[in-house]
Amino acid sequence: MPLKFFTVSAVDGGEDETEVNAFLRSHRVLTIRKEFVDHPRESPYWAIAVEYLEGAPLRKGKTPSIDYRDILNEADFGVFRRLRELRKQLAEADGRPVYTIFTNAQLAEMAKRRTGTKAQLLEIEGVGEAKIDKYGEKFLKAVTEEPDETNG
Repeated sequence: MPLKFFTVSAVDGGEDETEVNAFLRSHRVLTIRKEFVDHPRESPYWAIAVEYLEGAPLRKGKTPSIDYRDILNEADFGVFRRLRELRKQLAEADGRPVYTIFTNAQLAEMAKRRTGTKAQLLEIEGVGEAKIDKYGEKFLKAVTEEPDETNG
């Protein structure tokens, strides 16, 4: 996946901030990584890396749909499928929508990172202590378990 890098002044983002926001609005963004940089000889700034789908136009007014087979390798996609199935089972048991447990983007991050600890789950954007307390152990187990040969 292509990456686009930005730096935005923490003192006065101005044009840099406008450029980042315009890019985000016009691309199908997969992940955003940001890091605050406070260098002793420079003004503080944000370093931002955006991973996006190239050539995938946005549909006006709709959230873009992402085919995770396109962005995950075969092994990671297998883990992603297991995680989605677990999420579906838990959502049905709790009588709630699947996305309230974890989003597809969060499941994809778990699969890519092969998240193995609660601390690593906390590193995923939007995952907090409450979700980890309620669902963490089950998802950590699903990430690390070997696939069933019959189910792939």
